[in-house]
Amino acid sequence: MMKKTLVALAAVAATGGAFAQSVLTGDFSFGYSSSTSAASGTANGMGMGDADIYWATSEDLEGGGKLGVNLALDLSNNTAAYGQAAVVGDETMSYTSASGMKVVVGSVKAGDYLSGGIASAGSGYNQTLDNALFTSRTFKDQITVTLPVGEGMALSLQHREAGTGMGAGAASTGAGTQRDATIGLKYTVDKLVLDGGYRVYDGTSSTSTSIATSLNRASASYDLGVAKIGAGYQTVIYGYGNSMTDTLVGVTAPVTSALSLGAQIGYRAKSGNSTSSLNTTMTGSIYSASYTLSKRTSLLASFISYDAVANTTQTTGFAAKLFTTF
Repeated sequence: MMKKTLVALAAVAATGGAFAQSVLTGDFSFGYSSSTSAASGTANGMGMGDADIYWATSEDLEGGGKLGVNLALDLSNNTAAYGQAAVVGDETMSYTSASGMKVVVGSVKAGDYLSGGIASAGSGYNQTLDNALFTSRTFKDQITVTLPVGEGMALSLQHREAGTGMGAGAASTGAGTQRDATIGLKYTVDKLVLDGGYRVYDGTSSTSTSIATSLNRASASYDLGVAKIGAGYQTVIYGYGNSMTDTLVGVTAPVTSALSLGAQIGYRAKSGNSTSSLNTTMTGSIYSASYTLSKRTSLLASFISYDAVANTTQTTGFAAKLFTTF
């Protein structure tokens, strides 16, 4: 789920001619959800969906640069029993030069490229298809360098360590915890946004159908005024030569000044496998509604449906909650 935060100034200080500030924000929600699958039957009930604390600080450096630090804590910890410790979220440090170059280092659980990115066209504010139709996300230590290369255009270079947890020395094993390097290009002009990238992995195997060698992806969004639309794809190539392609189309539209409706329709296609039964196509969709009660508080509702286990089972679910930021 996409975390919405309202930036509130907590402290401002000036030292040595440099301007610094810190902010403390967060979000909280409570609601009801129900999920039904062939494997698990129906599970439903009410509970806390979001309880997060975000801390950020920034400082103006000599020479026109800026240094920033961001930390997040997840207090809801939905996968554990009540009373357990908070889960550490994204931890990043960034440096932005006077020329616009930006370097970000840290541990990040990045949003799904399609259902959490511009292809979703804004409809992923409540629920997404990652960890459902698409692959679940994991924390990875990484460094990203972004360079402005023209009007509205930015080039990015990123290296990510293996997804074995935060901390120095998280080495690659070549068994689903590979390191990767990505080059990306993003172009923004008026109401159009275009994004694309290419990734290579280490620890590859020419005979493996599950260890990736490369990835290519692209997405776009356009704001029509009456609605915002988006679309994108992502293809992973494995050592054996088989592939997995995810595609998504998203739309969000304001109905009134308070009510907004959105939808996402996604596909996952596997091809090139030696066994034809492994070449499958799976689908998923989300239909969402958001009703704004104030600048900080909204009522959110969504319905999700997606295929699982090679199209042999289907999961459906409904969720509604009151969401607020502070």
